[in-house]
Amino acid sequence: MERFEKFRYTLQNLRENRDVKQAEVASAIGIAPSSYSNYEQGLHMPDYTVLIKLADYFDVTLDYLLDRTETKLSWSRQTELMKQYDLDLLDALSTRDRKILLYIADRLRDHPKS
Repeated sequence: MERFEKFRYTLQNLRENRDVKQAEVASAIGIAPSSYSNYEQGLHMPDYTVLIKLADYFDVTLDYLLDRTETKLSWSRQTELMKQYDLDLLDALSTRDRKILLYIADRLRDHPKS
């Protein structure tokens, strides 16, 4: 597997799920469209400032973007969901259990019941 393959597929999937073009993402985060294209092609890896902008744009964690976790929700989105569903009880859970519940909520959101 080439060096940036997981990252590039994650990036491409996030973009396609949002139904936006590469140039739109590039413009939104302030980089050249060719730079963004290079990331999706696996030719270059963005520096940390661009990684942060990408994570913010797609509202995911850096760990998800870099394929270090399957939990896609950013902390701000997790906090928002907790407030939305009045899930203050999550504070009483261990970090591991909280991540499990948020992972399940994220999966349910991505695959709603038909």
